[in-house]
Amino acid sequence: MIIIRHMSVEMIIIRHMSVEMIIIRHMSVEMIIIRHMSVEMIIIRHMSVEMIIIRHMSVEMIIIRHMSVEMIIIRHMSVEMIIIRHMSVEMIIIRHMSVEMIIIRHMSVEMIIIRHMSVREMIIIRHMSVGDDHHQAHEHMSVEMIIIRHMSVEMIIIRHMSVEMIIIRHMSVEMIIIRHMSVEMIIIRHMSVEMIIIRHMSVEMIIIRHMSVEMIIIRHMSVEMIIIRHMSVEMIIIRHMSVEMIIIRHMSVEMIIIRHMSVEMIIIRHMSVEMIIIRHMSVEMIIIRHMSVEMIIIRHMSVEMIIIRYMSVEMIIIRHMSVEMIIIRHMSVEMIITHSGDDI
Repeated sequence: MIIIRHMSVEMIIIRHMSVEMIIIRHMSVEMIIIRHMSVEMIIIRHMSVEMIIIRHMSVEMIIIRHMSVEMIIIRHMSVEMIIIRHMSVEMIIIRHMSVEMIIIRHMSVEMIIIRHMSVREMIIIRHMSVGDDHHQAHEHMSVEMIIIRHMSVEMIIIRHMSVEMIIIRHMSVEMIIIRHMSVEMIIIRHMSVEMIIIRHMSVEMIIIRHMSVEMIIIRHMSVEMIIIRHMSVEMIIIRHMSVEMIIIRHMSVEMIIIRHMSVEMIIIRHMSVEMIIIRHMSVEMIIIRHMSVEMIIIRHMSVEMIIIRYMSVEMIIIRHMSVEMIIIRHMSVEMIITHSGDDI
């Protein structure tokens, strides 16, 4: 043991076999150096500051303490880890070559930032709810947010209980996915175009908007409904197995088309006018109504029948090849006119 003193400086050297300890004191500063084979530990104290350096081969650990602040630096070859603690806040920085990971904890909140070359940044944020005992956290109440950035792409994942929301952005494109149990909603935006997809069990609804155009598609098992809107025009298409119904509305005009196998029915309405067209194989029936006037046209192969009704007057015209019969009824009066192409 060697003790050296000079004024306010004191140095103590202690050696035992392969162990060496050097203590240096100067006023409020104290430095302790301990060496054992390839291990070296340096302790430096000054007032409330303490720094400990530990080296072993390629490993280096530095501990710095000042009041409630503690910083630990660990280096090993290309790996570096920095731990900073202050009261309830803890920050851990890990670097390895081009990878950097930062972990920040504060009470029940945890944030993880990961950076790697072209993957610009990934941020994970967790928030756990504290139990009644203020020690045990309930995982089912935890919130997690993950942010991933890569060049112009950004992805945000938010999880809370059974709810998950994913936001993906790339230039002018944005996609939002929301999941909750059996419900899924996808929102896609690109400039003036917006598409919303909602799924729940066997039900699917797709909404597409572009400027003044809106299209809604609803599917449930074998039923499909399509709604298209553009300014004052609306078109509704409903399909179920072999049945199809198309409804078109524009201002005061409405047209309904119903198809089922070989049957087709078209209904056109405009103000007080209504026209119904029914087709089935070779049969066609047209019904036209306007106020108190009604006209019915029935065609089947070479037969045509026209019925016109106006108030108490009814006129029936029947044509078959060259034969024509006209029946006119008014109150108790009936007149029948028959003629054929052979008549003179």
